[in-house]
Amino acid sequence: MAADLQTLFSVNRTMFPRNSSWTTMVASAQLTDLDDPVLVSQLANLYENLNVRLEYNGRLYDDWVTDVARSSVPASWDRVTSSLTISTRRDVNRFRSDLRGTRDLTGMFIGLLEAWAGELDVVIDEVDAHLGRRGGGA
Repeated sequence: MAADLQTLFSVNRTMFPRNSSWTTMVASAQLTDLDDPVLVSQLANLYENLNVRLEYNGRLYDDWVTDVARSSVPASWDRVTSSLTISTRRDVNRFRSDLRGTRDLTGMFIGLLEAWAGELDVVIDEVDAHLGRRGGGA
């Protein structure tokens, strides 16, 4: 358990996707210059939906993990002796629930990152294909 807690609280999986290219194209009314409505839709989905969802869920993940690391773990677990500092069934169940929630949220967030990466790969391939058709090269 000590190794799992150390791994959980020392590995930051949060991503901060960049949106400046999309924002610039929208602000400059350059999307029509692409002359490819399907590509524009894919880019819009990536930037307006997937990236926003990723950032939102990243904040939730960070808040949850930080709360567990700062509140629940220190109140329930001695990192020096690698042992519980609580003994009542109620306290143990509460700590177990916090850890289970952290595990579930971590799995969900990793799944979201993997799905985002897959969608990003698709969009990158479409941009490369678009540039190839327009003579811009990849």
